[in-house]
Amino acid sequence: MTPRLGFRLKEGTWEEAEACVGSELARVTGADDVTVADIRRRLEVLAWDCPLHYSEKVAQQHGYRTLVAPATMLMSWSVPAYWRPGQPRPRMDEPALVAPLAVCNIPAPGQYMFATRSETEYFEPVYPGDRITATSILRELTRKTLVVGDGAFFVVETTYTKQSGEAAGVELMTFFRYSAPGPDDRPRARRESTRSDPRDGRAAPQASFVLPLTIQRLVMEAAVNRDFAPIHFDCDFARATGAPGPYANTMLLQAMFEAIIRNWMGPGGRLRTLAFDMRSFATAGTTLTAHLEAPTDHSEGQRDLVTVGVSIGAAEKPAAIGTATVLTGGERERP
Repeated sequence: MTPRLGFRLKEGTWEEAEACVGSELARVTGADDVTVADIRRRLEVLAWDCPLHYSEKVAQQHGYRTLVAPATMLMSWSVPAYWRPGQPRPRMDEPALVAPLAVCNIPAPGQYMFATRSETEYFEPVYPGDRITATSILRELTRKTLVVGDGAFFVVETTYTKQSGEAAGVELMTFFRYSAPGPDDRPRARRESTRSDPRDGRAAPQASFVLPLTIQRLVMEAAVNRDFAPIHFDCDFARATGAPGPYANTMLLQAMFEAIIRNWMGPGGRLRTLAFDMRSFATAGTTLTAHLEAPTDHSEGQRDLVTVGVSIGAAEKPAAIGTATVLTGGERERP
């Protein structure tokens, strides 16, 4: 039997799903401590040269205790183990892996799911040796029919906490879970967003960060963030869900946004919030280009809380569009 998503989705009715609104879906502690090796692998996927993440000396010069993890790795640190000692070994006829995502615990119809929006506020920095616990609550459920099928949007709030009890960040993630039409009448999937483009009426982007997206890079990314859903690296599987092919997951888009923001604000800046909508699938075989639109009314040489516009394009289409707030430092690079 072929897995439908790569993870088990809890089956149920829409009434059962609606009854979960406001309830805790899961409280999970990541399988491992934060490690320097995993931070290195994140930089490796993007070919992202930021010394805050590999040089203890540079990180300490900018107020960190030691080298620090990228802020957008919170979700990666909270993924539980796929298998633990004492559990049975997997079989080829098993329908799916155990779900690492809290949203998979919602009883509902629909065999497919993808993320449509991410909104995160970042608090305490995360260091090697930290252990992250994620507590997830279903905040909203909205029934909707999209081109990919009939389903519902789930808004899940996740609080990421360090072993010290300090909050590292709070994330609002929106997912669309759906039942796909039959293969004869299934249109090509696309993402849908009802939000306006946050860059409407603004100037053209001022900086860019380019990443060729191959199957190999998607496999490397899965190894970093431990999201092994085959929709992100298996061509036939991804197309069976209605997507045009294997596509980048939310964590890769988050990391690209952080990379271009960091390249602009320099090592002295701090990422405070990042929010974006997914507009289309960023599929393997395309080149992803992240753009940043810097504000023009900030003070040079001072620390200011400013908002920047960000976007990622793939195959001449917007893949993700959003905004970030950053506390800038005096070392900002000029685009």
